[in-house]
Amino acid sequence: MNLTTSQDKVLSYLRQFGKTMLHDVELADILALGNASTVAKAIKALESHRLIKISRVCGSRLIVAVKE
Repeated sequence: MNLTTSQDKVLSYLRQFGKTMLHDVELADILALGNASTVAKAIKALESHRLIKISRVCGSRLIVAVKE
């Protein structure tokens, strides 16, 4: 599967740390991806490829990398 640069950065971050509750803006800053919409699109694509799982925890979004 070919991932875009932004998808690869988000997935690598999640595999390194396991999970995150950061907002798209915060992830964009950490990963130097420009803006939140880039991160949002990458997360949506990764979820559709079943590489990550998204859960709602206390009104916040928890993103977890799926084990390989």
